[in-house]
Amino acid sequence: MRYDLVVRSRRAVLPDGTRAAAVAVSGPVIAAVEDYGAPLEASRDVDLGDLRAAARPGRHARARQRTRPNRVGGFATATSAAAAAG
Repeated sequence: MRYDLVVRSRRAVLPDGTRAAAVAVSGPVIAAVEDYGAPLEASRDVDLGDLRAAARPGRHARARQRTRPNRVGGFATATSAAAAAG
């Protein structure tokens, strides 16, 4: 399967704990969570290295900004912001 986006992190925070993982996004939904080094076809592949990334499979991959509740950002933006905030 080809995904729209794959975000890799050695510190992915998942429902079952923190581990190295690759989070695959298809449309607005997290479609799969695989091993960090898994070969996944995607239009864009982002490696966050040791930055933290949080994922809840099956959920919509979007986030609202607290200061601007009517604006919706993409998964990469939300994940990068969450990782930067720790």
